Order: sequence, then structure tokens, then C-alpha cells
Amino acid sequence: MSRAEVIAALASHGYSVCVEERRAGWEALHFAKKLTGAWGSAVDCYFDDQGSLAYVQVDGRSGPQVTCEGIRLIGRVPSELAQEMQDHVVRHDLGLLFGPTGDFSCDSFQLELGAPVTVSCPGHGSSSRGRTTP
Repeated sequence: MSRAEVIAALASHGYSVCVEERRAGWEALHFAKKLTGAWGSAVDCYFDDQGSLAYVQVDGRSGPQVTCEGIRLIGRVPSELAQEMQDHVVRHDLGLLFGPTGDFSCDSFQLELGAPVTVSCPGHGSSSRGRTTP
């Protein structure tokens, strides 16, 4: 996706660019919903030097729900998410791989689960910050 396509897609869901960053070799756009009172960006999109979307990061508290193969990725207990994804890979024989840290991966998901940041707030449960590669 191009920068313009990403901006249009997120705008259709009420998100607008709140911060732009440019550094050698990449550009980042940080999106937030207007008038939500949420602090920080809800969706961070990173573009390569060709202007193509390369990486997306979604905040588990203020970002949209994201699914992959029907699995909810955002706002989940990380260990439960990892287990559901691993079960899906095994059930569909998609080629389960494990990295040196013990984290699993599968090329068909095209996402980096790793060790998502978990935010716990009294009375609010926990939320995870997911990362995906389009």
C-alpha cells in the first residue's frame, strides 16, 4: 500500500495523522482518533524508501481490532494469542518454526508476535501491542 492509500484507509475509520517522522531509508506516520482523549498514537505505519507500507504497529488500548486468519490479535493476553496462533498453524499444516528465543513463527502469518508489550492497569485487564508486516 502507498502512503496515500494508508491515510485514506485509516481516515475511513476515523484516524488521522498526528505525527510524521522521516529518517534515512524510512518514513513513519503515527495515527490517532480525533477527540478520543487517548494519549499517543493508536496506529504506527512505517514505509520503506520506495514509499511502500512495510510495517504496522497497533496499540492494544487505543488502536483498532486487527485479525489475521480470523484470530483477534490486539488486546489479548499474549500467551493466549500465541497458543491460538500456534494451534492454527499446526491445524492447517502451515509449517511451524521456532526461533532461538523460543518464539514461534510462520511465513503465512507475515507478522512478528515476539514478546508483545503488555500493559496492565488495575480494573482494566491487560492489552498487547501487536506488530504486523503487510
